[in-house]
Amino acid sequence: FGPSTNGCSFKIKRMIKKTPNNVKFLTIPNDDLYRSVLLNASVFMYPGYKTLGYVSILEAMAARCQLVIRNQPLFKELVKDGVNGYVVNYSETLTSIVADCLDGKISDVASIAYKFAAENSLESVSEKLAWFYQQAINIK
Repeated sequence: FGPSTNGCSFKIKRMIKKTPNNVKFLTIPNDDLYRSVLLNASVFMYPGYKTLGYVSILEAMAARCQLVIRNQPLFKELVKDGVNGYVVNYSETLTSIVADCLDGKISDVASIAYKFAAENSLESVSEKLAWFYQQAINIK
């Protein structure tokens, strides 16, 4: 259990005090720390089955990381296998592709992913949304 900038409720604090000494709670890292780690990473791997957020993938793309993620329905259009990242089904394949990325055995697709992230940045998406909202207002 470490210091956190996020406030905890009274129930959570009481639960933390009652836990045994060998139980540790992970704190949520600050956004600056998370982005610093992401900018210094070579590979962004997500091995979990739980659906990963769209923003997390875009942040990894913007940080020019090689994407190695488990196959999930959300990623069909976002991450294309071999084009702007690597999508795999099995845990053994995840680890072998990460090793190949670090050894330089497979092609670097991070620059293509970065272009995708730049095209879908907050500024460009907000301009598109503003246009759609303006069209909806004009129709009414």
